[in-house]
Amino acid sequence: MNPYERILGAHAWNQVPAAVRALHSEGEIEGTFQVQRGRGLLARLLGWLLRLPPAGEAVPIRVQVEREGERLLWTRWFGTHALRTEERTRDDLLLECRGPFVIAHRPVLTVEGLDHVQVFAGAGAGRFCVRLPRMLAPRIVASVRAAGDAARVEVSVSAPLAGLLIAYGGVARAVVRA
Repeated sequence: MNPYERILGAHAWNQVPAAVRALHSEGEIEGTFQVQRGRGLLARLLGWLLRLPPAGEAVPIRVQVEREGERLLWTRWFGTHALRTEERTRDDLLLECRGPFVIAHRPVLTVEGLDHVQVFAGAGAGRFCVRLPRMLAPRIVASVRAAGDAARVEVSVSAPLAGLLIAYGGVARAVVRA
């Protein structure tokens, strides 16, 4: 079962617009995004350490979502720059992991799609995760809204003291192979 369906329940998952559901399921996604990066010294340093993609206008994106057991593995290419994360469930939360960092969020159904509401940020490995104090935790705001047969994606990541690390958004759609 898809992790989003597991958390939302089958009825609510089926209420998510098809274009948004397709972007949260196994498969390939393509689109064009605008990517912004933080400008301060600390934001640039953290962006470099986290290997975040560079800023750009009309950046071609491609996303491969693969299922491995109970997890979804996301590989996002911003141009030629890859960014990989893993999503798994714990209770009623989605845990998005990149290296030792974990962002716990809850998908929330809206009229137009899904909001991803952050619950906590942490660090750890496997099932062990230590929550970071709010004053040290990164903050992620994300939404996916239906836009015809595509979806509008908006993601912003900021960190205390550093401010904006990265923000990206644009229109994407699931690739249908004949």
